[in-house]
Amino acid sequence: MTQNTSSTRDGSTPLASSFERYLQDKGKGRGGDGGNYRRNAARELERFAEWAAGDRSNDDWTGIIPDDIDRDPTFEDLDERVFREYARHLAGDRGLKQNTVQTYYRYISAWCGWCVNEGYLEAHYAQRASAMAPLPEDDGRKPGDQQAWTSEQRHALTRHVDKRARDAVEAYTTLPEDTDLLDKQRGRYAALKAARDRALVFVLAY
Repeated sequence: MTQNTSSTRDGSTPLASSFERYLQDKGKGRGGDGGNYRRNAARELERFAEWAAGDRSNDDWTGIIPDDIDRDPTFEDLDERVFREYARHLAGDRGLKQNTVQTYYRYISAWCGWCVNEGYLEAHYAQRASAMAPLPEDDGRKPGDQQAWTSEQRHALTRHVDKRARDAVEAYTTLPEDTDLLDKQRGRYAALKAARDRALVFVLAY
């Protein structure tokens, strides 16, 4: 897909022509060349462009341009219905979790908002209620977040670390007086470590 970097900003401007400038604005480092956000946004924008052109779907989706028109998608092709369809496309991907769908859509929505500010679009279509309706509810987690413990799991874990800490402290405090100094130091270290681990687990659990 050709990425024209022309400064022209009207309905006939290809979508992809805005990507590089957007990524430069959002990227970190000199010239906007680095940063995780830039890399992730670039990936999702490319996916959106492929989907808009009809190149990224397993069903009968042929893109946002009529079949009898041979050109790349432009800004005049975008409206809230397009973003609604893309939200439905993401939500229908069984390989994506709910929070991942939300994250991917937010990348596209952020680009849409930037396009409004830069004069490519007249309205932030991606943020309209009808466009976002197909998205799953956000569970508040981010990719990589730990799953919440059940009360049974929490109780079992805290009971385990508590017993370990108690046993380690008891083992250290009941050492015979003639115990070798090195063994005493090892016992003390084991007791302190077990107590520290217990404190950490209790903080995380509650």
